[in-house]
Amino acid sequence: MLLAGGAERAAELGWDPPVLLAKASGRAPLTPEEAEAAHRLGVRWLPLG
Repeated sequence: MLLAGGAERAAELGWDPPVLLAKASGRAPLTPEEAEAAHRLGVRWLPLG
């Protein structure tokens, strides 16, 4: 999982699994609030490219 705590942490961001994948892959942009919350929750972004 990209996120320590799995689905519970994604739910704290208000993201379901498809949204988590879209945000993590860069297919959906993060709002400034989401970026801050993701940082606080310890999201580890995938190195795609």
